[in-house]
Amino acid sequence: MAASGDFHVGFLKRSVAAGAPRAAAWARVRRIADLRWAAGVTGARLLRGPRSGPGAVREIEFGDGSVVREIITGWEEGRAVSYVASDGLPLRAYHATVSLGPAGRGRTRITWRSRFESERMTGAEFAAFRARLGSFYSASLAALRSELEAGGRRGRAPTP
Repeated sequence: MAASGDFHVGFLKRSVAAGAPRAAAWARVRRIADLRWAAGVTGARLLRGPRSGPGAVREIEFGDGSVVREIITGWEEGRAVSYVASDGLPLRAYHATVSLGPAGRGRTRITWRSRFESERMTGAEFAAFRARLGSFYSASLAALRSELEAGGRRGRAPTP
């Protein structure tokens, strides 16, 4: 991104209703180092901290060669995971939450929302970044919904 320009603040929110119970959706979302459902992700790994919950640090690799490091900052068992990006984005700050809620009988509403502050960039550069991020959220949520609705091993709730 250009060194000139201004700082910008953005918000995004994308949601999808999946034909799967919340337990199945949570069983998938809680695996923070398994992001095969996320668009363009070629690898993810836990760098340190717990396997789930606040303090976990993950590194995500994308097909374009970029790498983003994230720290899990919030965890509401069965309902939500929040994180901040610590490295790899053209941003001064990025905080996001993936949350699960009811969407009718046997369905789950999966919502991904974020707030972010850019490094210096033009308004056009910021608009393009925001559009790419929104497309990433939408494509990723569609893939997650498809996986959950297929009822495959990766989307099923664990059996007791």
